[in-house]
Amino acid sequence: MRPVPSASALVTRDDEFLLVKRKYEPSVGKWSLPGGIVEYGEYLETCAAREVNEETNVNIKIKNWLGNYEYISKDFHYVIISYEADHIDGDVEPNYEEVLDARWFKLKEALNLPLTGTTRDAILDKLLADWSLPELPEKLGIKVNSFLRARDVGRFIKSRLKEAKTEDEVIELNLMASDFLYDLVRKNVKRGRIFELSEVLTTKHADCLGYVKLFDLLAPKFGLDLGIVEVIVDNAGRRVPHYVNLLSLPNKEYRFLDAWYGSKNIFHKRIGALVDEKVKDVNTEELSEANDVRGLPKHCIDAIDFYILGNGHLERDELDKAIECYTEAIKLHPNNTRAFFNRAIAYERKGEKNKADLDYKQAFKDETRVQASIEGIEWLIDLDEKGVSEKDQTIYLLHKGYHTGKEEPLECVAKLYGISKVYVKQKIDEIEKKLLQHVVK
Repeated sequence: MRPVPSASALVTRDDEFLLVKRKYEPSVGKWSLPGGIVEYGEYLETCAAREVNEETNVNIKIKNWLGNYEYISKDFHYVIISYEADHIDGDVEPNYEEVLDARWFKLKEALNLPLTGTTRDAILDKLLADWSLPELPEKLGIKVNSFLRARDVGRFIKSRLKEAKTEDEVIELNLMASDFLYDLVRKNVKRGRIFELSEVLTTKHADCLGYVKLFDLLAPKFGLDLGIVEVIVDNAGRRVPHYVNLLSLPNKEYRFLDAWYGSKNIFHKRIGALVDEKVKDVNTEELSEANDVRGLPKHCIDAIDFYILGNGHLERDELDKAIECYTEAIKLHPNNTRAFFNRAIAYERKGEKNKADLDYKQAFKDETRVQASIEGIEWLIDLDEKGVSEKDQTIYLLHKGYHTGKEEPLECVAKLYGISKVYVKQKIDEIEKKLLQHVVK
């Protein structure tokens, strides 16, 4: 069977994407870019525009080439050439002979849909098109040029992983890919107070939850097995409401990526994760005894979102809405006792003392979570806001103990990075002066 050439279009209208729900295999029932098979003698761009109109009644103007994608399975092999396009006219009217549905979606809605793999890749490629690339590891063997994009690096790494012959080669590639992805994200997305993934992608700012969602979204493009875990007690012994990414390696070893603390390889003391298929809290030193450790299931991450939304309602004294969000969070992830505690506060403000007492009782079964505070880690946002370079942040955060859990002497930092103690002291003084100016203002 020969590969089938196809064309599709990522059509935008203001801040919306046009997607169709597939009626036929492959990927029946999933949402994808409108498109189809190229007819004999037909130009690719003409095919993309024709298919969009046939499936959705929308007329478009092709802007530029977006990317080439492949779908390969036992029964199908499609080579898909995708274009970016603008909506010209025409209301969406699904052609039910070809698709199950067709609609406009905002980015937040689109990312939560069951998308085909090639469609998710195409949307990400558009969003990452203007991202700056960090320095590439020499061992990857990629020639850098002005046209190189993040997607190209991802494809190269995935092809290298397919060719890898030993476990050691796979691990080395995983670690290089993990380091590159970390550098890519930190170069383009700064610390902020955004946790919704779609807003992270558009504003290029993220809190710790926003960061882990972003890494989780991008990991498959680089052949990485990443998950999201909750930090219960950090490396310094602080009880924090915090989240990091878990990188699972083929030899059953693990690495934690923490963009908020500024570390590609951190070791927090206690985490909440999926351990041997059960969601539970464990000390990280116990992970070697587990057969399998994975990131939290999606419903646990959804619960965290509801908890944060509930906090917003509670701050605005919208008590019924807050209770509704906390209740949903508890249904999805009962281990997060902070939701019980804050729901108790909401009930107490409403004068429903009995309900509040029951929730307080449930919350204090796990005082570690209830007592968690961002007080010792929230200030890290200032490093980005004051424009401290990534290199200088690394020196500063290592010295301050955020990478290892304990403050590192100047001479140790200097030795590790092959620089003078005087230089380290100078950089730390410069950063603290910037941070002090920030506080004064």
